[in-house]
Formats: sequence, structure tokens, C-alpha cells
Amino acid sequence: MSADFRTYSWEQRYIVQRLPLALRGLITGLINSRPSDHPADYYGALAKSLTRALLFHKIVNPSTFLRNEVWVRYKKIHYIVTNETIWSYFQNTFEPKTSHALCDTKGTIAIDVGANCGQYSLPLSKKFTKVIAIEPNPIALDVLKRNVAKNIASNVEIRPIAILPQEGLALLRRGAFLSTWGVEAKGEVAVTVDGKSLDQILEKFRAIDLLKLDVEGIEHSILLGSRLLNRVSVLCFSLPPPEVRSNVTPLLIRHLISLGFDRIGIPEAEGDSGENAFAMSTCRQSDGVILSYNYFKGYSWY
Repeated sequence: MSADFRTYSWEQRYIVQRLPLALRGLITGLINSRPSDHPADYYGALAKSLTRALLFHKIVNPSTFLRNEVWVRYKKIHYIVTNETIWSYFQNTFEPKTSHALCDTKGTIAIDVGANCGQYSLPLSKKFTKVIAIEPNPIALDVLKRNVAKNIASNVEIRPIAILPQEGLALLRRGAFLSTWGVEAKGEVAVTVDGKSLDQILEKFRAIDLLKLDVEGIEHSILLGSRLLNRVSVLCFSLPPPEVRSNVTPLLIRHLISLGFDRIGIPEAEGDSGENAFAMSTCRQSDGVILSYNYFKGYSWY
């Protein structure tokens, strides 16, 4: 396929650069997920997207072609697919190692910061006594609420706030996809949301088995400003943007070590890897949240 993708947003270029993963995710989704309603609309939207990719060299999210919202069942969990959601968002196609590791943990308290539509919060609700799902994006928040209600996940507590380096209001800008809204996004559409610091969330709990942090580019600022991460057993976080990663990552590692994390795994992949970093404290872990190194081939450990 020959095409000039320079006019694409970074999110679209990200997908183009990872077409093998995208295709594998598409095939996996066709095999393992089934629409509960409007199957003709569901498969028709997929066909239109593939046609444009093959004939016109255009990468288009199949969800934009849906005429109706469609409920899809994937791994015994129901998810709604709308015009706004990424197609098969529940598969976490571009971070398979992260997904496998997170969805195999279990414990008492899990906090999902940047819960988006619930693609991690819902699987975690099957393994944890309590899940705190934090999501400020009003569109994603609506999808998250509907997914939680459909699955009767009564142990998921949704908090419609942003997590910031410090408490205050934040201007959340639209990204190219529903999952990439953020304070660092460049979209013209924006909403003002309430923000809390991470420690204002952590201070409510004596111990947190799992904390996942994915807030589109400001994770490092939030983590470096936290002093209560020593209550967390397993931390999963998105890496800093590529342009600052080499300078910021050593600071993050030193900060996490100072707070009692003794196993810190950083993906080795060059460029803007989709996989998340992990930090673990063996002395704080229960049996359920100890993660196997088998999940993390291609990681460097500190």
C-alpha cells in the first residue's frame, strides 16, 4: 500500500505504523467477539472501513460508519460500540502484554486512572473486590457508565474527574479518537473538568493492590508529584512522550525506587511503544497481584 500519511493525526499514523498488530486485532475480534444486536450494521461498517483501506488507502475507524449503536460480547463482558468509540476498543490491540498482565491480576482494591470506556475496569471487576474507575472525558464517561450498568458491575465506582499534577480545573481537549482526549491534546473542542492530584485519591486507602495510570502524556508529572505511591503494590503507567522519555524515565525510576518499588519494568521497544511500564513492590504484594516475568518479554528491569 502506498500512501502519504503525513497529513494524518499522530493517532492515525500510530495505527498505520502498526498495521500487523491492527490486522491481528481485527481478526481476533472477528473470531472472539459477537454483536448482540444489529449484526448487519456491525459487519457492514467493518466492510466499508476495509474497502476504503484497500481501494483508497484511507485508514478510517469502522465505528464511524455505524448507523446504530451495537452491543458486543467479548470474553463474557458486554461493551457498547458507538460512532465515537474505537472499533474493538475492548481488545487493547496495541498493548497486548499490558492487557494480559493487568487482566490476570487479582486483589482487593484496583484504581483505573484514565478508565476511558471501561476496557480495563470491567475485566478487573471480575478479579478485584473494588474498582475505582476515574475518567473525565464526558463522552467516554457516558460509554463507561453504560458498560458498567449493562454488566451489573456493582463493585465499580466511577469518578468523573481528571487526575492532574495538582488539584484544580483542567481544559480537556479532543483527540483524534475517544481514547486520546487529554490536557496535552490539540483538538479545537475542549471541556473544563475538575481535577484532583493522585495523592488525593490514594489517601483514601491504606493499601492499593493495583494502580493503572494512562492520562495521555502527563503521567510522569503526576507520578513525580506523588508521595503516597508507597501504598501501591503494582503500578502500571504509560511512558512519557518520546521527545522527553530519555530524560524523564531515569527520574521516574529513581523516584519509584525511593517509594519502595523494587522491580521496575520498562518496554525496550524503540519509538512510541504502546506497552506500559510496570513497577512492583514485592514486600507489599499479596499472592494475587504478583506478576510473572513471562508477561514482560522485551522489558528492561531495574
